[in-house]
Amino acid sequence: MAVRDEPVRIKSHLSATELADLDHVSNLLHLAHHRNKNQHRRASFYRHFSLFRRRLSKMVDLYTTLSHVPDTHTARHRKKAEDRATLSLVQGEVDFLARILVPKCEHAFGQLVADLRFGVLGVVLLAILAQSCALLGINAWYEYVAEHEVQEVLQRFEREEWGHTKVDAMANPASVEDVGEVVHRDEEPQKMGVVSLTSMVANTIDDENDDEKLPKQRRSDVHINGLAKNAKKRSLPDEPVKKKKKKKKKTKKNGGDAIDDLFAGL
Repeated sequence: MAVRDEPVRIKSHLSATELADLDHVSNLLHLAHHRNKNQHRRASFYRHFSLFRRRLSKMVDLYTTLSHVPDTHTARHRKKAEDRATLSLVQGEVDFLARILVPKCEHAFGQLVADLRFGVLGVVLLAILAQSCALLGINAWYEYVAEHEVQEVLQRFEREEWGHTKVDAMANPASVEDVGEVVHRDEEPQKMGVVSLTSMVANTIDDENDDEKLPKQRRSDVHINGLAKNAKKRSLPDEPVKKKKKKKKKTKKNGGDAIDDLFAGL
C-alpha cells in the first residue's frame, strides 16, 4: 500500500490550549461568514469556505466530547464505548479534510489572494487554514507523505542509473560482498624497471671489482698524499697584498725671476 493511501494519523485528544485555539479559529470563520456572505456567496471560493467552516465546527464538537470527563463510574464506562465511535468519526473527518477539502481550499484561497481587490481576505483565510491543519495534525501527515515520496523517487532514479544490484547492496550491505575489481598493469613499464635495476646492480659490482684490483699500498699512498696536500694548503700564510706607490706630482714654486726659469730648463 502506498504511503498516500495510508490513513491519516489523528490525535486521540487535544490539550486544553489546542482545543481553545481550535475553537477560536472556528469562531473567526463563523464571523467571516456573517461578514462576507452577502457579498461573496456567489463567488467560486465561497463554496469551499463554507464547507471548511462547517467541518471545522464539527471537529471542535467531537474533540470537546472526547475531552469531557464524566463524574460517575458508570458514565465513564459508557463513555469508553462512545469514545471509540467518536474517534472513528474524527478519523473520517480528518481523512476528508487532508485528502480532499484542504487542497481545494488552498487553491481557492490562493486565487482570492491573486485578486488584488480581496487579497487581504485571502491571506486571512490561508492563515486560518494553516493554523487549523497544524492543530489537527494534517501538516505532519503532509510532511510524512512528502518525505516518503522523495525517497521513492530517489530509489527509482538509482535503479535506472546504477541497476538493481547496487541499490539492493546499499539497502542491505550484508547481502552482497565486495569482491573488488581486476586491475591490469602495463607490461612495458615493468620490463623497463627490471632492466634499469639489473644495470644498476651490474655497475655497482664493477665498481667494487675495480677497487679490489688496486693494491693496498697504492690506495694508502694516495690517501696520505691527499691529506698532506690539504695540510700544506692550510699551513701556507696568505701573501701580503702589495700596495702601489702613488707618484707625487711636481709642483712649481711660486716666485723667482725670468733668469731662474731659463736655468731651470738646463
